[in-house]
Amino acid sequence: MIDKEYIQTLFNAGKLYRCLPYALIFKTTHYCYYKCGHCCENAGPHRERRYINADIICDYISQAIQQPSFSRDVIFTGGEVFSSYKFGYEKYVSRLLTFSLDNGLSTDIKTNAGWANTNWGGEIFNDLHNILAKYPGDALSDGGRLNAPKLQISLSVDRFHSNCIQNNIRIIMGLLNSHVCIHVSSLNTDIDYTDNFNKELNKVLRSAHVGYIDAFTSQGQPIKIINNKIVLYSSYGTLFSHGRASDLSDALKVDLPQYKFVGDGNVLVAFDNAGMVSLGENSGHKIATRWQKSDGGVVPLNTIRKNLYRNILLDPFTTHTK
Repeated sequence: MIDKEYIQTLFNAGKLYRCLPYALIFKTTHYCYYKCGHCCENAGPHRERRYINADIICDYISQAIQQPSFSRDVIFTGGEVFSSYKFGYEKYVSRLLTFSLDNGLSTDIKTNAGWANTNWGGEIFNDLHNILAKYPGDALSDGGRLNAPKLQISLSVDRFHSNCIQNNIRIIMGLLNSHVCIHVSSLNTDIDYTDNFNKELNKVLRSAHVGYIDAFTSQGQPIKIINNKIVLYSSYGTLFSHGRASDLSDALKVDLPQYKFVGDGNVLVAFDNAGMVSLGENSGHKIATRWQKSDGGVVPLNTIRKNLYRNILLDPFTTHTK
């Protein structure tokens, strides 16, 4: 017997997917310095040092730009995307960021900051400075209105990332004179880590100009302005049971597909370097299809989106029969 409630869930998700704008996320690698217990991608130092080809990513972005339903939001993550510097792919990240920003896209790069105090971290800072120098500006206009930066750097503060407080502060201090948005996320179970991070950050910012604007995030967090350049805000998320987190007692157990929506209801279409693309990012049963063919070729974006929509509708009949 087919689970009718599950069918309705998938049907509703299909309608949302077909109607709402979509954003792109590229999980460029599964390699990471850390092997976190909560990792939904099972990333770690044991994974292959391989990255989605930058030309392929740029081509998919170019295809998306031609589609009116593309939200013009792009996210780069991993594993750890900045690990490419460690293994000789120094121009990988700068190529992705430059292409995305030059096309006027809202661009977010997610990092665990493990590189911030390494001997190759200086090269990363240099490249970020050079990229951000092409998009100068102040965080607040003369009229006091927020001038959103072109690039967002997303950091994590939680119990799974050793030295995360020191590493994240190093990134913020290293970019003090760049117009950039920095998003610091944590888990609902690790709020004390965020509190400690804010205390330590306030200590090192004593010589900087720090203020707030009369606005809050969707979670009610204040937006901080540093040196009228950096826009800094924080958020909290739920620890889900996907990946290694399934072994954690405080992880929320999920069975049905958990679709990730960003911005104003954008559907997140997530590519990974195993050749798969899925709806959502974090948890639950995946709705997915292949972007990479068995012969190494790639599937056009229009076909990928059609296949994802088809798989939403077919999923209960193929995997949830009783």
